[in-house]
Amino acid sequence: MKLFGSLLLLFFSLVSFQVYALGNAEELVSQCTVVPTEPEQAYARVRCEGYVGGILDAYSLVKEVYTGIQLYCAPQKGIMADDAVSAVIDFLKQFPSKTDIPASSAVLLALRNKYPCGQ
Repeated sequence: MKLFGSLLLLFFSLVSFQVYALGNAEELVSQCTVVPTEPEQAYARVRCEGYVGGILDAYSLVKEVYTGIQLYCAPQKGIMADDAVSAVIDFLKQFPSKTDIPASSAVLLALRNKYPCGQ
């Protein structure tokens, strides 16, 4: 089961890097923490939320297909993209050594940190 979870994490990392080519967690945080004063900066924040929301949607789909595999346990009301973005920013502040990991991995690890299963 742990092997499949690791493969799932690797899959998301590779797919997101190929499709979006965002890079690492540090680049994601720079997009997510920008204070929009110009249209390009507002676009960066929207791109961040879209990226994180895409990871949430992809994980939900995989979880439905492969039941029993949970990297994190969302609250009953679900997780809004804004909450997930905050979780990523907080996680990378708490674990600055993780800023060089793939952005998709950072999202999933942050969600696992904020929404652990079995607690």
